[in-house]
Amino acid sequence: MNDGRSYPSDLPRHSVSAGGAVIRDDGRFLVIKRRDNGAWVQPGGVVELEEDPRETVVREVLEETGVRVEAGELTGVYKNMKRGVVSLVFRCRVVG
Repeated sequence: MNDGRSYPSDLPRHSVSAGGAVIRDDGRFLVIKRRDNGAWVQPGGVVELEEDPRETVVREVLEETGVRVEAGELTGVYKNMKRGVVSLVFRCRVVG
């Protein structure tokens, strides 16, 4: 989009990710172990340009865990200041 303003080429860019907070009735939380650093994290990933963030959550949770979910309410918005990543977290319900 060109709104007539000029932006420096070294202007920091942001990436948007979406993650699923999948919590069972017994209180257990669904997490995955990252291959790159071994950390246990909630499933999620980068929001593609044409995707709604809720679609991202459903796709990423299925890809990473094999669990089908329905994305519900937005429960948190976080920013990794060092990497410029804005993360949206949605409460999810297992549907299959």
